[in-house]
Amino acid sequence: MRLRVFVRVASRVLPNWERGPTTIGNRRISEDVKLIALKLWDQGWEIEDICDILGVSRASLFRWHAIFEEHGTVICPPSPLKGQGLRVLTRTLIQACKDLFSQETDLFLDEVVAWLALTHDIAISTSTLSRNLAEAGLTRKILHKIAAERDEERRREFRELVHNNFQGDGSELIFIDETSKDERTWAHHYGRAMSGTQARFADVFVRGDRYSLVAAMAVDGYIAADVVEGSFDRDLFSQFVIEQVVCFVFFTWSFSHIPSQLPSMNPFPAEQSVIVLDNCRIHQNEDLEAALLQAGMFPGHHLV
Repeated sequence: MRLRVFVRVASRVLPNWERGPTTIGNRRISEDVKLIALKLWDQGWEIEDICDILGVSRASLFRWHAIFEEHGTVICPPSPLKGQGLRVLTRTLIQACKDLFSQETDLFLDEVVAWLALTHDIAISTSTLSRNLAEAGLTRKILHKIAAERDEERRREFRELVHNNFQGDGSELIFIDETSKDERTWAHHYGRAMSGTQARFADVFVRGDRYSLVAAMAVDGYIAADVVEGSFDRDLFSQFVIEQVVCFVFFTWSFSHIPSQLPSMNPFPAEQSVIVLDNCRIHQNEDLEAALLQAGMFPGHHLV
């Protein structure tokens, strides 16, 4: 009896409605049909009966119910972002992403997706985000690592110090640094292969013997170098600087056999009178600093 009453009412409300189950497909469903479906559901009708009578799917019924609960209507209100306004917002979000990556370059895409959802209430997939970032010029790159210990204020002071106290041709400066080598350092870090396949390369995984090299370089080339097995420590580095950089020691085969010194560096402000080091821990040696000051090195030679 209840079904026949509903059919008569629906026939008057919806003139084009056909009795019996129908297949909706992609056809647009009117607001009246959606309201009747929710009304019947609210009155206790079975979901299967509603879907059979109106020819709608369960997913559509649940979707209309969620829209009605959120907006008070079965028609989802249109987004206020249209036309030029949407394009302006998109550019704003892209600029916000650029600012974000300028501060944190190692973010994963899912982290950016979460950030957009929390701070801008924007839901976007990682694939769409990747495409939009690429179109804006934010491409995926290998990270160029910078020492976290870098002190930008001291770097600025050093640049000002060089500008105010040196001739400008670099003749006063000697740079010293270390590097190391083992069996794993010969391999290339990049290769090529067909799309969808791995670029494989057979290489050793055992480190093998490790050697460390330290060298001092002036504008005209290297003035001293040394190699040790293993790694340089603070004492070995200081010994290299004092004995091979500040002065070369050799013996004159005279009757007295007195050691003589052939200077490799000079008191400031002559050429080769300033040693420049980075802030590696083995360079931070008070004894080395005192020895360089005693030799007349530039007092601003401290670590930068």
